[in-house]
Amino acid sequence: MKIYKVSEISQWGHDGSVKYFRNPIAAEKDFHRRVKEGITSKDLPTRDNMDGSPPWKVRCDQKFRFKEKIKLQATIHFWDSYHTDCGTEYDISNYDIQIEEIEVE
Repeated sequence: MKIYKVSEISQWGHDGSVKYFRNPIAAEKDFHRRVKEGITSKDLPTRDNMDGSPPWKVRCDQKFRFKEKIKLQATIHFWDSYHTDCGTEYDISNYDIQIEEIEVE
């Protein structure tokens, strides 16, 4: 039996907001809902800020570097602010949303 894990992964590799599904269609709907929420609720950089690259991208059914069971993966870049002793600084951060297929006996 296969189950599908939908998760948001920080730029440091930490899983967050993990949900598991038995139905691949339900997992894909949750994935697309999260992507839509991410690109509409975050302050996305422009292509000029990203050296011509898009601020978000969805990849599907590819051999990923570390995990071969990933079916869909979206990377969303956004403006992030943090406070230092020099004042408020801004940087472009990112996070991934992915569907991973898991084989269960």
